Amino acid sequence: MAWSPDSRQIAFKGSVRDGKTEIALTSVDGSSKGFRVLTTQNADPDLGWHPDGKSILLTMKSTEHSGNRLFVLDLATSELSLLESQPMKQINFHGAWSPDGGRLVFSSRHIPGPVPWQPEAEIE
Repeated sequence: MAWSPDSRQIAFKGSVRDGKTEIALTSVDGSSKGFRVLTTQNADPDLGWHPDGKSILLTMKSTEHSGNRLFVLDLATSELSLLESQPMKQINFHGAWSPDGGRLVFSSRHIPGPVPWQPEAEIE
């Protein structure tokens, strides 16, 4: 889960009865009127609010983009968009915005794959 920058809302990943997951938003005042499902995409639970409070950074496995990728979820439209300029030859996750929203930090690792084998030169 993640607190909104103004500490009035919480975004979280939850499971529903059919076993599917949702990313949802709720008000911290305890009322259900602030509850809203943002997406039913199977995203990772680590969420990062943008400091302006208008979007949330999340990680999802993307078959279209071959692995875990960072996406931005627009809170006004619930639209998910791929975060531009992330390294696409690596697996990316655990993103967080800088306090001014101008930078981003995230974890990344190379996608495992075969390494070409080169035999050593013959010994005489």
